[in-house]
Amino acid sequence: MTLWKDGELMQQKVPTLRGDYRDFYAQVRDAILGNARPPVTAEEALQLMYTLELCVESSSKRMPLPWKFNAAGHAGNAR
Repeated sequence: MTLWKDGELMQQKVPTLRGDYRDFYAQVRDAILGNARPPVTAEEALQLMYTLELCVESSSKRMPLPWKFNAAGHAGNAR
């Protein structure tokens, strides 16, 4: 992972756990069938999409960008 710290880029390894998405997709299936609530809210999904787009923009500009997401889903960063 590359991080900004004290105005400099630093790389560090982050230990991760082995993933298993079967339960998540079973929850998605159940939500689609109307048997359960979705595993994530619409706002959580929007925040994730905003985060990914902000990461792409930050990478292309080679600089950190401020987080400007609000509950209405309007992003403040213009491309």
